[in-house]
Amino acid sequence: MKPLLLVLLAASLVANVVLGLLARHSSANGTDAANASVVSDTLPASPLKSGDAQANPTRNATGSVAKGSGAVVGAVWPGVAKTEQDMHRVVADLRAAGYPPEIIRAVVNELLKQHFAGREPNAGQPFWKRSVPSPETVAAQTALSNERRSLFESLLGPDGRPSAMLDNDARERRYGNLSNDKIDAIARIEQDYNEMSAEAWAKRRGNALTSMESTMQTQQLMEAEKRADLAAVLSPEEMAQYEMRTSSTARTLMNNLRNVEVSEAEYARLYQAQKAFDAANPMRATMDAAAFAQRQQSQLAMNSEVRSVLGDARFYTYLEGADRNYASVAQAMAKYPAVTPAATYQVYQLQVELQGSMSQVARSGRLTPEQTAELRTTVESYNTRLEALIGTEAANAYRNQGSGRIFSSFRNLPGAAAPTK
Repeated sequence: MKPLLLVLLAASLVANVVLGLLARHSSANGTDAANASVVSDTLPASPLKSGDAQANPTRNATGSVAKGSGAVVGAVWPGVAKTEQDMHRVVADLRAAGYPPEIIRAVVNELLKQHFAGREPNAGQPFWKRSVPSPETVAAQTALSNERRSLFESLLGPDGRPSAMLDNDARERRYGNLSNDKIDAIARIEQDYNEMSAEAWAKRRGNALTSMESTMQTQQLMEAEKRADLAAVLSPEEMAQYEMRTSSTARTLMNNLRNVEVSEAEYARLYQAQKAFDAANPMRATMDAAAFAQRQQSQLAMNSEVRSVLGDARFYTYLEGADRNYASVAQAMAKYPAVTPAATYQVYQLQVELQGSMSQVARSGRLTPEQTAELRTTVESYNTRLEALIGTEAANAYRNQGSGRIFSSFRNLPGAAAPTK
């Protein structure tokens, strides 16, 4: 069955459960929950098999399920009192009726939504304040979420554990073959650091003096501390597998591979290459031309490893999704069918190399006449190679648009010789 259809069917069943409970609450006419009569037929039939004792409960003359038959007895939707005792009774009755854990969790989530609605920190706030919460609001929301989660776990017991709420596909995709206890421990660690990140973000948002550099440093420190906490729970092999599924490196690689089919073994090799690149080239808030050129050179080195894994055809498809600079070159070259993908990649390589050469000469700041002449000569040498690769027509068009304009640098300065056509 399609996943979406399963979700819709589950939602429909939950709605029927809720309607049944609401009908029961209405029929109580304000009497105490403990003295309420049984739930009417509005509650959908138990999903137990027909042979089970609870599947065919005895019904009285009015059509209601008789007490003691194993049906949902005494279930009350806490519309007024909203007590924890009422919610525990709802859970117990739904379990007795044979409803599966996922349906009961959905009902409990709706109960908790109503239970905590009046205490939401943003309640009553205008929309323009809700979009930029204050540090105090975020802290209050964190405290309320923790209280809600505690009650959720109290109501559901083992069925409320993070590991219990995973379907097989989500479990394998995110955690592989980790045990329930380790999945639950990871979930607690992730939750703690998500809360700390949210509070740190809210504090930075309200401080115009906070620099992007300090923000990134704080985030990197938190990531390092979280990794240490995870390493205390997982073995080195488990840690490696978990990071291969969930780390920022993994997210980058998965995004880059969105249009490319790879095997698990190929993914593992590509992950190691991406991980090494990320470790050697951490993102910074500000990056001068020399640092950017160095990163580009490292990118070329990683590309060679990726190419050895994917082969040419998949490699070029990968690059179009992974590197916007290459994608820009490929888009420009697409107008010239005679320019092959291999030649397109060479144009991209020339562009990266030229940028690096120019950064090396210009790294000291203001250019001397000698440095300007050196750069002019360098640019001309790269233009000669560009035209040899793709022809004069395509080269002229490319250096007059987008990132290709780097090939026009220093060519039209006063006193410069006219470029050779």
